[in-house]
Amino acid sequence: MKRISPKEAGIHPVSILGFLDEIEKEGLNLHKFMMLRHGNVFAEGSYCPYKKEELHTLFSFSKSFTSTAVGFAVQDGLLSLEDHVMDFFLIRILKIWESEPEKDPGSFFLYNNRATYMLSAIVCKVTGRSMFEYLKEKLFDPLGFRQDIWWETSPQGYEGGAYGLNLTLEDMAKFGIFLMNQGSYEGKQLLNAQWFQEPVKPWSDTSHRWGGEYEYGYGYQFWMCSVPGIYRADGAFGQFCVVAPEYDLILITNSAEPDLGRILEAFWHNILPAAKQGQKNTEETSGSNEEWHLMQDTLEKRILELEINTSWKNSPPLETNRCYQGDLDSREFILEDNMYNLRSISFMKSGNDCRINLKNGENTDIFIVSAAQWNETVIHPDLPEQEIKKRTFRMGLYEKASVKGYFEKDVVLFDIVFRETPYCDAWHIKSVKEGIEISIKRNVGNKPVDFTVRGK
Repeated sequence: MKRISPKEAGIHPVSILGFLDEIEKEGLNLHKFMMLRHGNVFAEGSYCPYKKEELHTLFSFSKSFTSTAVGFAVQDGLLSLEDHVMDFFLIRILKIWESEPEKDPGSFFLYNNRATYMLSAIVCKVTGRSMFEYLKEKLFDPLGFRQDIWWETSPQGYEGGAYGLNLTLEDMAKFGIFLMNQGSYEGKQLLNAQWFQEPVKPWSDTSHRWGGEYEYGYGYQFWMCSVPGIYRADGAFGQFCVVAPEYDLILITNSAEPDLGRILEAFWHNILPAAKQGQKNTEETSGSNEEWHLMQDTLEKRILELEINTSWKNSPPLETNRCYQGDLDSREFILEDNMYNLRSISFMKSGNDCRINLKNGENTDIFIVSAAQWNETVIHPDLPEQEIKKRTFRMGLYEKASVKGYFEKDVVLFDIVFRETPYCDAWHIKSVKEGIEISIKRNVGNKPVDFTVRGK
């Protein structure tokens, strides 16, 4: 995709700085962002240790791709929106109807992952191949998506549909351009424009649901926004593709923000007003190029310095680069049985840092805790099979990680960021009688991770 300056997009750098200021002031957990106008990127950044080029799990953002797969199947004459689900499966999925719905079908909105999973299975049924393979031909390859993207599959071989797609920020943005242009990309009409008259209508009344940005209606697996005419693909904790046709603006984000509507508010407050000014902004300041360049330099420097909030950011000040000391040094501790199958941990001074060896099931993960920088590592999840299936159908989702923290005497405090997810585990290790105590807490998640384990 082409990169342009904010000035070429008619957006003053001050407005983008205002967006970043609001994110910081509100303490929002934004990880990556990209802003586009007229199909070109005018602002982008990632908060260290996240990287723009890495894949990221999309959660329910995936639903919008499943909806699009249905659109292609309708265009190919393989489906009709009036088809009955039972006609495709009848006996094999009969158990889904073991209980009667509480309300008449079509009369009440209920957010439902299983229904989207059924769409994935139906697309597979009518195309004779997986939904991922179908979309690869119809959408992913024509848009130039990365070849290593992937979608979690169920034990039955169907893509999750409602969740589980993993894309880069740039691939998400290409999808946004495809939506903005109503199925066209780089001059080629991939999906008929008529289809896009339907998915982005508020077919379902969602005012009774969660409130905030979720009360303005739901289309064919796209959410309507509080600003009229704007809609979005939306995944848990702020995986967004926001499409604003009136302004020819697209916002793409990865984040770990539970109150994700506040990220949208920062966009509404700062970028939309700038877009309304549009060309007028550029013309009025054409005589003050020096000011534009100065603010552009300020913006570029600010983006280079972006870093996520750490769990220990507001802890009492410690000597951040002192050598590791204390009675934990050069000792191995055997851990009691725990849900993550962590077996042992040892600590060793490494210059001004602390080297940790973590026995994780049959693997030993080694990482360096430093207060000066994020250090990359690999974390191998080794969970009982039933626990793995609760979190992901594919091993390896949590492997790419970065670690940063501090240590003083017999206390070690660090964060492990799993960079292809919004997840960050905060570890607090301290000496106790006859050993150590480790407390681990995850930042976000549908099922909280917050437990303590001891070692001797």
